[in-house]
Amino acid sequence: MDQITQFIQRVPKLLLGTIIIVGTLFFVIYNDPPKTVCDIQMEVVNKNLVGKFYTNKGSGKVNAEGQLIGGSALGSYQKGVGSAFDFCMKTNSAGGCYDMFSRLYYLEKQTKTIPKECGDHSSTTSIRDAVRKGIKLLVTIAWGETPPETAYEKVSWLDTSDIALFCKLQAQHQRLYGASWKQFRESVIMSLPEAKKLTRKERWEKSLFSYPCRQLL
Repeated sequence: MDQITQFIQRVPKLLLGTIIIVGTLFFVIYNDPPKTVCDIQMEVVNKNLVGKFYTNKGSGKVNAEGQLIGGSALGSYQKGVGSAFDFCMKTNSAGGCYDMFSRLYYLEKQTKTIPKECGDHSSTTSIRDAVRKGIKLLVTIAWGETPPETAYEKVSWLDTSDIALFCKLQAQHQRLYGASWKQFRESVIMSLPEAKKLTRKERWEKSLFSYPCRQLL
């Protein structure tokens, strides 16, 4: 301890002050890194999604950090978007899917505000997964329990606005996570009922992925 005290006493005051300032600065940065544009934007997006996409409509409150208060976030998910998703899949009808589709429209609206360069940001992982789940939901609904008889029947009961939602979600996924798009798309196609019995061309033509989205964007 005495040696440290003697060393400090021998160090010029100006140099010692500089060492203390630099050390303090590194400590502050390490414990509280400066926020990037992505950090700031994702705080807003996640706050909005927790309040209006994940949770039960009209239930729960969100604090300034975008965290759910007054209940379990997981419980709210199950009561909110989780139950809406399950109900949509179970009914496979316009009425039964209305709530889920409304939530997906809101998700797409929020996803559009994320800068392209933030696609690799760790905080966008949950949004990527939500977008993927929405895309898979729409593709599965259009496909049905068995493959469409013809390529012309691949939209099932989905109307133009529903297909436009699919196209917009697809565009946002490609914009933010383009490198993984093809792999994700192929995995969804192969997971469809009886898809493996068809040729690659037939699977593609009868799936919603082959819909010409340009005219709806």
